[in-house]
Amino acid sequence: MQRIGVTYFKLLVTMLFWGGTFVAGKWAVREAPPFFVALLRFAIASAVLWVTTGRTRTLTAESRAGALVFVGVPPEDEPSDP
Repeated sequence: MQRIGVTYFKLLVTMLFWGGTFVAGKWAVREAPPFFVALLRFAIASAVLWVTTGRTRTLTAESRAGALVFVGVPPEDEPSDP
């Protein structure tokens, strides 16, 4: 039952960040150039994802191949047909 509370908390935080993005974006573009704002947005998001996903583990060949197929890149050991 406690996991349900954690799940709802995560959904609430996601909703707040997602909704606040539009307000913060309007304010930030008035204060700084748009490309700089986009750079900061992706840098902050990357740092948060890096910390929250715990990137201390190493990827195995199978998981790396699965990730590459997921984004549309064929694995190296399989020939791709043109």
